[in-house]
Amino acid sequence: MGKNYQVLKTYGVGKDISWKHWQYYLVQLVNQGYCQIAFHQHNTLHLNEFSKKILFEGEKIFLTKPVEIVEKTEIPTIKKKNIIENSLFERLRALRNRIAKEENIAAYVVFSDATLREIERQRPLSDEEFLGISGVGRRKLEVYGGEFVAEIKNFLSEKKRKTKDTTGITYKLYKEGFTVAEIAEQRDLKSTTIFSHLSKLYLEGKNIDLRQYVTAEEMFKLANAKKVLQNEKALKPYYEFLNEKLSYEKIRIGLTILEKK
Repeated sequence: MGKNYQVLKTYGVGKDISWKHWQYYLVQLVNQGYCQIAFHQHNTLHLNEFSKKILFEGEKIFLTKPVEIVEKTEIPTIKKKNIIENSLFERLRALRNRIAKEENIAAYVVFSDATLREIERQRPLSDEEFLGISGVGRRKLEVYGGEFVAEIKNFLSEKKRKTKDTTGITYKLYKEGFTVAEIAEQRDLKSTTIFSHLSKLYLEGKNIDLRQYVTAEEMFKLANAKKVLQNEKALKPYYEFLNEKLSYEKIRIGLTILEKK
């Protein structure tokens, strides 16, 4: 038997407002304490003492109005595409927006930007790690966790592959006789990055002559510094120990040669 809501004088009030906007207003009302969700009663919405002040005592409440953003259908530029591909946050946000569109809900209902930022920082790869993120409960873990963890794993896997590819390009140019400065210019990278590539390739067993970048005297000083600093891995202690006389590039190269000895 129906509850005859249609006979109420307020029936139909607000029908000109979309359900998404109503959802937005209700979230504000709940956050400000003017109504509450009864989780023990099938998540129904209940009025409280504060609600009565608005309904019967003339108290005013101010709510912000949602702004509709019309998305332009444009072909992304290469730069925009690269940002999305290279940023885990943008990929997580794209995934969130797709899920929200499929479920016909607001994106923030899936996860807030703050939660996405924490996911980006922590990069959880298991249910336990994902559950430790602020804003993730058991239900959201069960509903969304699998897709987000899979996206993180894909991102890390692609990043690892790209790193391998980029050192391969550097090695090809090196074997063709280009200098570090020329490789850096061609690839629009810093020389420190190219030296990092060469050090990695050297340790992998590639035919790289690193000794052309450091003198015998510099190698002697680095060997002594390594002994005194007890095989320190960071570069800055060596830089300071050698009174800033040796560049970070030379320190990296020298330590790489010493590591393989």
